[in-house]
Amino acid sequence: MVGSKLYVGNIDFQLSEHDVLEIFAKVGRVHKVKLVRDPFDRTSKGYGFVEMTTDHDAEKALEALNGYDINGRKLRVQSANSNP
Repeated sequence: MVGSKLYVGNIDFQLSEHDVLEIFAKVGRVHKVKLVRDPFDRTSKGYGFVEMTTDHDAEKALEALNGYDINGRKLRVQSANSNP
């Protein structure tokens, strides 16, 4: 089971939280998007977290978007609840 919170890596630095929300909303209902930013200049660090409304939507997003190409970068999507 994935859980509803996903780690998303290799995000294009130019994408906003709204952009990421729109991408994930194509496969399911999104509860929250949080991109990790540098505390000093607020630039994106290229990763973040997406919380889907249900575990089922999170599973669909993981299957559909892991490896999805955005501006030449392939998203890395995995469960934020899993242990490496």
